[in-house]
Amino acid sequence: MTVLSIRPIKCHPYLNFHTANIMRLIITMIVLLFSINTIQCQLKGSYEIEDFDHSHYCYLTFLEEGYYFLEIIKEETIDMSLGFEFSYGTFSEQGNEIILTDIPLGYQFKLQKDSAGFMVTESFKWLKNKQFIFVTHDDDKRLILDVINDLSKQNKTDYHKKRYFLYPLKTGIYKREGFSLHIQAGNRYRYLFNHIVLSEGTWTQDGNEITLFDPTLKRSFKTYMDGKKLSGRYLPGNLEDDFWFEKKE
Repeated sequence: MTVLSIRPIKCHPYLNFHTANIMRLIITMIVLLFSINTIQCQLKGSYEIEDFDHSHYCYLTFLEEGYYFLEIIKEETIDMSLGFEFSYGTFSEQGNEIILTDIPLGYQFKLQKDSAGFMVTESFKWLKNKQFIFVTHDDDKRLILDVINDLSKQNKTDYHKKRYFLYPLKTGIYKREGFSLHIQAGNRYRYLFNHIVLSEGTWTQDGNEITLFDPTLKRSFKTYMDGKKLSGRYLPGNLEDDFWFEKKE
């Protein structure tokens, strides 16, 4: 009778080392993906600024898909309110810091987690040092996510093509539907929604291109002249290509 003996197969040391590294990489990726999903699930929901304004509300909503929405709402009556998406984009976490990156214009906000919710540490002047507290879990924003993403991908008008005719920039107030852009003497500007100052700083002109620099955010925005109108397409809170401010005499 023949007895078969089975001996373990010895792998080359390099193969053992290589396999171990692959396993470590796979485990690291799984942990990273789990951590990202956990962070997004923890942040999911809507947060409100405490004592924001007597007639306006400001909400920050996180979706588990990794997107955020920042909106301002004005209460017109008990049964009616008007609002707009001031910013939307993606978010990430670094320790206790949450970084929000606006998709249409690319600027960033920074929030610091605390026991009450979030404190805004870097942003526009009207948002800086404001406290967000948890309000509710809100899935309504998911319904408009695809629509807004489509709007942000639309071709933007090339206003540089209109620079063959140069328009003189006049100081004054340019308005549209609750928004106003104040072009002031001394190269100062203010950008408002109703009475809330969204951005303020200095402006410079190069042909029909007007650059608005916000020193608090440390970021510039563009607007373009066309006759007595200024384009709002590249300003925060505007997604429409035909959003124009008209000068009020």
